[in-house]
Amino acid sequence: MQPIVDALEAKRTVAMKGQDGEIHLETEYPDHRIRLEGFDRAERLYGVTLTKEEMPPPPKGNLTVVILRASDLEEARARQEQKAVEVNPKKTLEVSIVKKANIPSI
Repeated sequence: MQPIVDALEAKRTVAMKGQDGEIHLETEYPDHRIRLEGFDRAERLYGVTLTKEEMPPPPKGNLTVVILRASDLEEARARQEQKAVEVNPKKTLEVSIVKKANIPSI
């Protein structure tokens, strides 16, 4: 766990060449790339993100899955009693075409 903790607290390091060789100085600026990689590693370690193999298959048929908060349960039950609204994408609408007049603008 310590390498992940170190990655989550990583700060930028600057390398400088001197007469005695290369010197590494730690700055006060966060190293976001290393911190994000540490977060991703911790997330995988604890199994927070589902992998492709762990994802359940989508429901088949006309099954609708609704996820809601417990505070919205009564409102959802009231909506359940309402008649479903059907949308017909093949229904045509009447359209009238109006010729645009050339009116000079001021």
